[in-house]
Amino acid sequence: MNKKLILFDYDGTIVDSAKMIVKGAIEAFRMCGLPDPDPNKVRENIGKPLATALDAYAPEGYEVNPEMISNAYRKWYAEQGRLGLQDEPLFPGMFKLIHDLKNNFNEDLFQSLVDLQDNVIKYDNHRNINNYKNIADDVEKFDCFEVLTPKGSDEIIAFSGLYNNNSYPENCARSCTRTYNNPKFRSKFKWPRYNEDYFIPYELGYATKLKYEYVFISVELKLRRRVLANVTNYLENNLPYKWTYENRMYNTCRQHNDKGDYLGLNPSPKCYQNVAYTSLVNNPTQPFLLPSVSMEEYDKNFSKTQVNRLRREF
Repeated sequence: MNKKLILFDYDGTIVDSAKMIVKGAIEAFRMCGLPDPDPNKVRENIGKPLATALDAYAPEGYEVNPEMISNAYRKWYAEQGRLGLQDEPLFPGMFKLIHDLKNNFNEDLFQSLVDLQDNVIKYDNHRNINNYKNIADDVEKFDCFEVLTPKGSDEIIAFSGLYNNNSYPENCARSCTRTYNNPKFRSKFKWPRYNEDYFIPYELGYATKLKYEYVFISVELKLRRRVLANVTNYLENNLPYKWTYENRMYNTCRQHNDKGDYLGLNPSPKCYQNVAYTSLVNNPTQPFLLPSVSMEEYDKNFSKTQVNRLRREF
């Protein structure tokens, strides 16, 4: 891994230049004494060679010289730039992307994540180890992804992420997704509160910046509900957020094909989990809409399966 420079196309990638292109084409035609072209046809042909595009939107009955149109367009465009009138907004999220790439990319830390994946996670006996085997490739899918390291070191103690990736309702994100603790730093006597002290507070703040209305955390297995209760009690005593913890089990998994198309909820019993959620805004536009089942329905359909799984794993 040796990323030193990342190159972007500018026009139509970083900035939305369609509005200026359409306006410039109209002005160029006017400067050449021609009737205005159809704006919709101009927009539809953005990106094509000028001679090809002109065939699509030049007014019928007029002889159009591509070189004259091109020169007029460039002259108009340069004048707009000189006057500070270029209307080319950044695409949504582009400023944050470039800012994060410039300020947050840490090559050594990323390599540490790859090393952890290849040399530790690969051999770990964690019950959900398949979720972590390709974690270095999955980082880009997270809204944010954090690693916890000792001061002055790139050795990874734990990592976690804030996640939506079109897997949940658009107004909510899952905190502590794929949370993993390096076995080297695990304790037999006390599970460290990395999530509560580091990951969740940061992810709540980041989710607020991204304008999510809800953040939720989850724990597998009905028998482990007390774990989630312990976490939320600790959070409420240390952070200004009120957590809702309902007597239901929520489906936290969706199925997608290789193209990323949503195929529906994953019916696997392990996908129904204990969930606590908090609202980041005073008046959410919608209620918390993560699909769920009552405890009665869960007990009827899934409890036996999960109890057997728990016995096998522990």
